[in-house]
Amino acid sequence: MTAYQEPSSLEQPKDILANCTLYHPQDGAFMRHPVMESYGHPNRSIYVDESIVDIDATKYENPMILPIYNGQLELIQCAVLQDEQKVQILPDSSARGFAYYGELKKDKPIIVCYELDTFFKLAQTYYSTVLVVLPDLCRTKNLTLKQVDVNNIEAVINQLWNAGYKQLYIPTRPQNKEILLEIARSQKAQLIDQYRNDGTFMEITQYETAQEVQAFIDDAVKELPVFQEVWKEPKQIKSELLPVKKITKDMLPTDVYTYCADEAKRADNMTFDLVAVCLLTSLGALIGARVAIKPKQLDDYSIVPNLWGGIIAPPSSKKSPAISAGTRHLDRLVLQAKEQFELEQKESIAKGIVFKSTEKSLAKKLDKVEEAQDKLKLAQEIADMQTEAEKPPVLKRYFTNDSSPEALADLERSNPNGILVIRDELIGLLSSLDQNDTDTGRAFYLEGWNGTGSYQFDRITRGSGYIQNHCLSVLGGIQPDKLMSYLEKTIQGMGNDGLLQRFQLLIYPDLAQWQYADIKGDKDAKEAVFNLFKQLDGLTEYELTKLGAKPIDDFNARPYFRFTVEAQQAYKAWSTQLNSQIIPKEEHTIIQEHLSKFGKLMPALALIFHLVDSVQLGVSVGGVSLNCVEMAIKWCDYLESHARRIYGMVLHSSTFKASALAIKLKKLNHNEAWRLDGFTARDVHRKNWKGLTELNAVNEALELLVDYDWLNEQEIESTVRGGRPSKRYLINPKIYDSLK
Repeated sequence: MTAYQEPSSLEQPKDILANCTLYHPQDGAFMRHPVMESYGHPNRSIYVDESIVDIDATKYENPMILPIYNGQLELIQCAVLQDEQKVQILPDSSARGFAYYGELKKDKPIIVCYELDTFFKLAQTYYSTVLVVLPDLCRTKNLTLKQVDVNNIEAVINQLWNAGYKQLYIPTRPQNKEILLEIARSQKAQLIDQYRNDGTFMEITQYETAQEVQAFIDDAVKELPVFQEVWKEPKQIKSELLPVKKITKDMLPTDVYTYCADEAKRADNMTFDLVAVCLLTSLGALIGARVAIKPKQLDDYSIVPNLWGGIIAPPSSKKSPAISAGTRHLDRLVLQAKEQFELEQKESIAKGIVFKSTEKSLAKKLDKVEEAQDKLKLAQEIADMQTEAEKPPVLKRYFTNDSSPEALADLERSNPNGILVIRDELIGLLSSLDQNDTDTGRAFYLEGWNGTGSYQFDRITRGSGYIQNHCLSVLGGIQPDKLMSYLEKTIQGMGNDGLLQRFQLLIYPDLAQWQYADIKGDKDAKEAVFNLFKQLDGLTEYELTKLGAKPIDDFNARPYFRFTVEAQQAYKAWSTQLNSQIIPKEEHTIIQEHLSKFGKLMPALALIFHLVDSVQLGVSVGGVSLNCVEMAIKWCDYLESHARRIYGMVLHSSTFKASALAIKLKKLNHNEAWRLDGFTARDVHRKNWKGLTELNAVNEALELLVDYDWLNEQEIESTVRGGRPSKRYLINPKIYDSLK
């Protein structure tokens, strides 16, 4: 190339070398090149760009070009060298690899240097030689290293080491020995002191003969011990979820079990437990605050069976179809309620017309009445007729998918048995309740979980209101990683008011294996369960007392059941074991808090099962039976195993995070920079990988991977005076042995 050129930043290294001329040692121009005159020569061919190159407003005339390689000896960059000028790197601004002469062999010594004259002289020996391309390579001799230079040298050492080159040696001048000890301590390279044993100094420049330098290196290498492999065997990272129980046939009424099994099978073998929990939550919500159970024989404490359910599963695991199958019968009730509402609207209009037609005659009649008491009585009758005529019909509601606390309060006022809140993604609801600490929405939900109390609210804009039965049920799905992030805040004490622990029907099941299915649905099972929903929805105080419930009185706002004698004994034994053994011996507070709410869960489930039995038989079966209590206890055992798995994701979250990062590291290609040069915590954080989106989560994972010998942590001194050192992590090459 003879014409002036301005190199393109996109020019590839192979294209740069293709446009160069090779100068050979026997050529006169080889020795006359300015770089050769100043630093000696390698006695090997060099690349020269026979043109004037302008880089960053600096002209380079006939510069020498050094190819730069990575640990796999792939050409990645070129260094542009001219005497007394800063080295320029193309196409990047800084070197990501090294230059070398000779054949690099993994079982032979490799000499690593950082000065050009040393590099050229060593190239004349039979030693393979690597050059760390520092910016001042052509401007300084007898270089005193700065920390940034050491960082560059260390990066090259790591590249070579990770690529399998273990016999690495660095000739060291006295002024650099102390700062290079940092690299020596890593046990990846050994320092060769350029002071001989006899006190003389070996310069390793153009002024020594190749034979002298070679003999010096021979003696030094013989005296230094051969490094043993420093990487330990990486330990296995066990990030398995804790085991959970499965729902068995004896845990559900027959018709309910049959329906859930059919729905799961037809949805290509959807996980059965997902459907069952959604259906059970729907049953509890449907019964709501209309009836209670008093779990103690004499005490008046009562429980209503509204429940909060949640299904945890990864994306595309049929959470939405499970919710749909579990709430389908509520949808049918909604359609019937709308039909009834339309009829009542017509009746209301008719009543209004009748009242208007008689209003004038009633007024005249009132005028004719002379006795004050008779007049007042007639006026009251007219007022009652007017109120009845103007009273709008109320649409019966069973659930809502999206509602503010204020709108939810209005729904509850019109639906005293309670409302089910269904959210496909529960994290949306949880996040909205976290957004504003002063918002009453969170407290509204917390109090609605009890289901037995009233709720009085007063607002400047909305006025006052009263909810007779403040009873909320909740159902939705959530992804494991999103729940983990939410749980971490809860366990760390940020907003832990027991909101999540109220999700007693919260499960994280093992997913069933997908199986293609194209079969007709079980119509009988579907109709049987719908009839069950319809009968439960029609339970009035009268119907409930016919089924054995105690009636409403001055001290009880709703009908209620108690246990039979045998069931009471089973409940007492279960409650005693829970509260005197299981909870006190539990080491994790968050699990203690969750299990403490089983005091409501078990009686509520027993009541649901009892009501199912009662409406299906159609006669009074007395108190809540032992069989229903035993079913409820099995559910509590089942749900306890799921609670331990769920909270275990965070209580042992470091392992899960480390496992997530370990999977990513094992997928790295052999020539990726992380495998060659290592990486920082911020490098991982910027990837925004699932489970590693927070920097503290990344640091937890890295700390565990270091403990498990997957990584080696190195502190890198700051290049800024007074700056804090940073940490860099090198990958143990042994983690890839299983992939070979």
